[in-house]
Amino acid sequence: MLSVKRFEQTRVIAWAVAAVVCAQIMIYSKETAFLLLFGFAVSRLILRCRNAHFAGWSFDRLWARENRLDLCLASLAVLFLILYFGLMGLHGKMTYVDSSRLPRADVVLGYIRVDILPWLFVAVVLARSYLILRHRVAPLLLWDGLAFGGVAWFLGYLYLSIFSVYYTGPVDLIAVLYIGRLAVLSWKKVQPWGKMAGMLLAFIVLFQDLLVSAFVVFERKNVIHGKAELASVVETEHRRSIGNNPRLFFPFAGGYVIMEFAAYLSYRGLPVEGATDEDSGRNSLILAEAIRTRIKAGGKAENGPCVGWTSIRCELVGGPAPGDLVIVLPDDEASRAEASMYREQGELLFAYEPCPRIPHWLYSLFASLPIGAATRYRYDTLPDRWMDASVTRWE
Repeated sequence: MLSVKRFEQTRVIAWAVAAVVCAQIMIYSKETAFLLLFGFAVSRLILRCRNAHFAGWSFDRLWARENRLDLCLASLAVLFLILYFGLMGLHGKMTYVDSSRLPRADVVLGYIRVDILPWLFVAVVLARSYLILRHRVAPLLLWDGLAFGGVAWFLGYLYLSIFSVYYTGPVDLIAVLYIGRLAVLSWKKVQPWGKMAGMLLAFIVLFQDLLVSAFVVFERKNVIHGKAELASVVETEHRRSIGNNPRLFFPFAGGYVIMEFAAYLSYRGLPVEGATDEDSGRNSLILAEAIRTRIKAGGKAENGPCVGWTSIRCELVGGPAPGDLVIVLPDDEASRAEASMYREQGELLFAYEPCPRIPHWLYSLFASLPIGAATRYRYDTLPDRWMDASVTRWE
């Protein structure tokens, strides 16, 4: 955006090239970014073709000199879409999206409960679009184009029906800049009741963002710290049992979470079955996933890679065998009673609790958020053993 602004001010080609390079990097870093870029460029082209003084449009302006940068940016987005479908197929092999898709009503409700700012932003953009169409305000190519691009980004995730708290990050940034600028410029003209309403909305947005951010940061830090402690216990047990490695049984974790933990074990130098060609020998750690967890997630009940795009293997079993290390991860969505079934039938080697401890009143605030570990959408409240973990030797 800085490059686009500087190009409009100076007409120096170097700024246009910088804008194109940044756009190219952006759309190949996150697939849905092409929506932001396409919405930005196309809306600016449309606003330039609109006759500012009379009703109607002048499409002859489309090929004007000042439109060349926007035509280039829009072409980048179209080219990305062509390459995407050329690689993935016309119907798209969107395994991740298919596995993460939720009912759209739940996605809408989830985004309202964790981030009301994008919805407020969409309302402001729609209101301003109406004023532009009614010739009551003059369009601002940079800011309005950015706003339309942000709306396109947000609507893209609603269309895909996938949820995560960080998906709305770019929209939040654009919304703060866009709404904040409009509020500052019009603050003196706003009636006292309008100022009170604006301050109330700002307080609600700030409180919600602080609550969700605190939840996500606290949870993420404890997941990392807890899994590091679990890995240390596994490493100790591996060294004690050379030639007779214990199997790692995960009663609640799915294949993706197991794969992440196994990759970390491999990073720490432990041989994990399938992690590398050298780790497929007799001393490799064997990963065991509960069959019911795989079936519940809609996967195939067969041994093989924990997830399709890695070589780390998971063995599907009905339950732990004597000598297995039963690992309850901090981000497992399981209750204390469910975890106790495995902790009480063996030797507890290690137990982890979140640090620092959360006061009960603050826990109740977090429990109402519709997100779980790794910012997954959660249909119910937080489990009563939220963020604790353990390693148990099954007997």
